[in-house]
Amino acid sequence: HLYGHSFGGILAYEYLKKERTGCLSLVLGSTPTSAKLIQEECFRLDREIRNINGTNKPSENAGDNDNDTDEAAEKEEMKSAPSPAPKQQQQPLRFSEAFLQTHECRLSALPLVLTDALAQAGPPGWRGAPAIIDYEALEPLSGIPTLVLFGEYDFCTPACTEGWKTIISNPSPEFVSLENCSHYGMLEDESQYGRGITSFVQQHDAPKE
Repeated sequence: HLYGHSFGGILAYEYLKKERTGCLSLVLGSTPTSAKLIQEECFRLDREIRNINGTNKPSENAGDNDNDTDEAAEKEEMKSAPSPAPKQQQQPLRFSEAFLQTHECRLSALPLVLTDALAQAGPPGWRGAPAIIDYEALEPLSGIPTLVLFGEYDFCTPACTEGWKTIISNPSPEFVSLENCSHYGMLEDESQYGRGITSFVQQHDAPKE
């Protein structure tokens, strides 16, 4: 059984394009089919929250996540730039604190395991959607039972995962929305997340001898 979360799910999909031997099932947790699409969805969700709250204040902890530039500023920079900047010079995207608390992790405080992981995610420009902004999953994948998990408030919205319906076939992927969860459902509701994966894996487990 192969599992990948967020861009880890993209790596799982890319691996299976080359090597499928022995894989009983695939679980894609909050995994988009397009880096550009998930970035656009993040901008949209952040705008909606800023409009509701009447604030443009960015997160004080924005350097710890993958998101760190206003959409308008980024578009203006793209217009004026003669060519795309090298990836190592790209800036992280920056979203509001309300966005992070609603769509990234809904816990009152970020778990230590998450803050440690984010701290080791690499320098800005080498992580998050901007690092692979041109990525799009296109090649069909068949013959592997697949579960697509995402949170009810996930910034990886249904629009970001919808494409797996046409990419993965025989059988068609199963989709499960995790109630009251966002992007890190495995931390927000371990029981619900675990039940979803365990139930699916057991259905496709190899028969015991």
